[in-house]
Amino acid sequence: LSGCLLDSGQSVDDTFDNSESCDYWQVPDFEIETLNRTNYEGGYVNETGWFQLSEHRGKVIILDFMAKDAVNSHHARYHIESKLEEWNNSTNNYPVMVVSIGSWYGDETLQYLNESDDRYYYPPNWILGIGNDSSVILNESEGSYGDMNQNYGLITIPVTMIIDHEGYLIHIERTGI
Repeated sequence: LSGCLLDSGQSVDDTFDNSESCDYWQVPDFEIETLNRTNYEGGYVNETGWFQLSEHRGKVIILDFMAKDAVNSHHARYHIESKLEEWNNSTNNYPVMVVSIGSWYGDETLQYLNESDDRYYYPPNWILGIGNDSSVILNESEGSYGDMNQNYGLITIPVTMIIDHEGYLIHIERTGI
């Protein structure tokens, strides 16, 4: 990811728009374990609750790399919540799907992400899963997998990426503000 992001398109406010300034490229495929809630993950995950990105081609995917304990992750979530209905009602021919991914997987578990507290109210009303050090599918036929944070260039969070209906990165924002 970083090769494209560093070449062009990075702006002062730490956002990135891939629509005109950078060659398009597909993001790495991944699979993550989700909360497997019937109302939100049901129909988007396999029978054991795992979500695989490539199985959702044909949709615009908003990847919300977050942590429950990161205040800016809350800002990103509120923004997504406030805009999701508008995005789904736009003239876009592709449905919009949000996937929040716990990125502090060394410290936060799925169970922890599923608990409300005074700063974090209930999990979001969309897919919520957690990355790990073997989430990214590097070469499935060889059984080669990689770390989510490393392969998606996640140095700090939150990071929000918009992936088009063919799996190409079209926008990235590295702040929740």
